[in-house]
Amino acid sequence: MKYYISDTHFFCSRVKRNTTLPIFRYRGFSDVDQMNAYMIRQWNAKISQVDEVFLVGDFSDGTAAQTTQILKQLAGKKYLIIGEYDRFLMDPSFNPSLFGWIRDYAEIEDESRTVNLFHYPTICYHDSHGGSYLLYGHIHDDIYSQGVIERAEEDVKNFRGTRFYKNHIINCFCSYSDYVPQTLDEWIINNQKRRQQRQQQMQRNYPHE
Repeated sequence: MKYYISDTHFFCSRVKRNTTLPIFRYRGFSDVDQMNAYMIRQWNAKISQVDEVFLVGDFSDGTAAQTTQILKQLAGKKYLIIGEYDRFLMDPSFNPSLFGWIRDYAEIEDESRTVNLFHYPTICYHDSHGGSYLLYGHIHDDIYSQGVIERAEEDVKNFRGTRFYKNHIINCFCSYSDYVPQTLDEWIINNQKRRQQRQQQMQRNYPHE
């Protein structure tokens, strides 16, 4: 079974943008160790050793040694799409064979569906007109960035028509799934629910737009 997740940011203690809180505390944890332990438990409660997990960027802010210890605790075969904070990869002591592969971008097949994997959101990608999927990360739970992406997507659909533009763009940010990797079908449902909630929130905040 194939699963996907992005922006776990193991070992991250940076202050979240536009807040005064370190990311682990913004996520509701008392410290980095508690955050790491919870994400490992959530992962292993669902993933078996025969499953494949595609990490869509910003897996770990830790050192090569720290990241290696996390990888050894996580079940399944893991594949990494590189994010801007995956700097452990620059350390020559890191063993890249801990991942099935490491890429900036990938296209895979998941039950006869094409899935494009890229850390950064974009509305233009391979076979977007044919109904393929793009799974991305990077923007976390920023409702305004997400709104811009979705509005741009709707503008393209309105201009070209759904007959020619059938893309599916999904943010697989880890907090949206309570740090559990999800299948493509699970992310599709997750995305639909979040879009509806976001539209309702935007309408409440900006009723005249």
